[in-house]
Amino acid sequence: MRTKILVMAIFGMMMMSANGFATDYVPEDLTIGGGKQSLLTLKEQFFKTSDRDQQVIIVKTINKHTSTDKFALLAEIVEFDVRTDKLGNFCHPDAVLIALEALVQTKDPKWETIYFNLINKYDNTKVRMTAAKGLALIGSPNMVPKLVNMIKNELSYKNFREDNQKMVADDMVVEAIVMALGEIGDPRCFPALLEIVTVQNHRFQTIQAAWNAMEKLQW
Repeated sequence: MRTKILVMAIFGMMMMSANGFATDYVPEDLTIGGGKQSLLTLKEQFFKTSDRDQQVIIVKTINKHTSTDKFALLAEIVEFDVRTDKLGNFCHPDAVLIALEALVQTKDPKWETIYFNLINKYDNTKVRMTAAKGLALIGSPNMVPKLVNMIKNELSYKNFREDNQKMVADDMVVEAIVMALGEIGDPRCFPALLEIVTVQNHRFQTIQAAWNAMEKLQW
């Protein structure tokens, strides 16, 4: 009962944000108990609102939960728009990013498919780059062929231009993928890295990341 009251008080704070009393603030030392019961309440409240501040507050509150079951809920939030083809239409990218950052820190390989799908389909550069970081931290070679295909084909431009916003955003994702490939260290990505540094149809940062990744490959 006390947990439910605390959770409802947090939602009351979210409602006050519309009146200027709070934005997306959540106390640093907050701890939420209540196991699956309070997680269910948090889930229900999250999927009831499309308001940015409310979604961010709920995700931050989930992060403060004491149960490891919270990561399954964070994963559900992270992949919701991709899984339902509602890109940017429901879960605010800020809320997705906060949930993803928490998920990435687990270094749990069971989330690697979610990370790849975010890189492949999600329409937010920061989210996609963070998903690539998640694959780097896992260090699994499972996604290497798909990542290589992505940087060689799906995110490759014959006439890259730094004054094109979309090209630059995609190339920032390529840079994050290249860094992940370096951390994974699978030599199968060497031809793709070599192409980046020789053709040089990318930003300087991406080319430099490819050189660095080459040094990390485990032959």
